[in-house]
Amino acid sequence: MLSLAKKFIDESKENKALYKKAIIKHDKKAYSILNRRFSDYMFKVNATSYLHKSIVLNAREFKKRQLRLYKREELTLNTIDLDFNEERIDNISDMTVDFIEEITEPIDIDFTEIFTNQDLISYMNSLTDKQREILFLKYVKELEEKEIAARLGISIQAVNKTKKVAVYKIKRQLGGARK
Repeated sequence: MLSLAKKFIDESKENKALYKKAIIKHDKKAYSILNRRFSDYMFKVNATSYLHKSIVLNAREFKKRQLRLYKREELTLNTIDLDFNEERIDNISDMTVDFIEEITEPIDIDFTEIFTNQDLISYMNSLTDKQREILFLKYVKELEEKEIAARLGISIQAVNKTKKVAVYKIKRQLGGARK
């Protein structure tokens, strides 16, 4: 605080003159003016400090958000759009797509080609379409839950829950068939 007071007094000749009048001559009016000016000076110092800290903290927060966003975004490649003669961002997919498998993959899952046990086939056909599809993708195509969720547009938890319910139904029916 002492260094701030010295800077304030050295800032202008008027402040030095008011300081001498207030301290040496004990002028109350000069002391009052000097006190008001020092309060204004401290307000400016505090406001400047606050603004500086706010800008620095906001810049840090902005940088953190930008880094998080950068890590989340797909890889991109800027190209020139010939139609509009301006730069355009093309997204680059981070996963390969097997178009032949996509085209030839059966839409309706027929378990008669996979299983020979007629009871198991009837139990599989008693499941919902989504349950059959998840079991097919998991156990026949051997996809991970994450890949199944991405392909079906549902959460991993929904895949796991649906799979668990379907397997439980089949186990229950198979157990009932043995009795």
